[in-house]
Amino acid sequence: MATAKEALLNSRYALGVVAEVKIALWLLSSYSAGPATWLGYFLLTTSALMTIFGMVWYGRWFTQIGLRNWYIAVLTFLLGCGLIAIARNLTPHMENIYAGRPPSPWYVDTILSSGIFLTVPLLLYCAWRVARWTVIRAFKVLLVAVSQLGSAWRGELPPP
Repeated sequence: MATAKEALLNSRYALGVVAEVKIALWLLSSYSAGPATWLGYFLLTTSALMTIFGMVWYGRWFTQIGLRNWYIAVLTFLLGCGLIAIARNLTPHMENIYAGRPPSPWYVDTILSSGIFLTVPLLLYCAWRVARWTVIRAFKVLLVAVSQLGSAWRGELPPP
């Protein structure tokens, strides 16, 4: 399938997607209904398609090397962090969005709670996996140490 070198080289396309999104947002901020708006929507569409393609490709690659669960965990964690960042950035600008009307921040709370719902369990899952890995490795070291101690006590080891 793919090698680590190919995966590293393909990650450079993420910079192109970021540049496309920046240009599309710049084109869409002009508030005109001309060709620039359609070009902005086209760039957003192609960036979304490339992002989905890249996520599937990297998902297959991480499955190939045996890290699919970690890949899904990291993607979900980043999605949760993104939702939290969006909610935190929306809160100061709500007065501008509603232009003097009293703000109804239920959607900000929904986005924030969704981000927290995605982020906290994944942090706990990752902490559990790291703790489990550490305990297993420590137990193996302890098992070797006890075995060596038993061999030395029975006199099976040569003197130093």
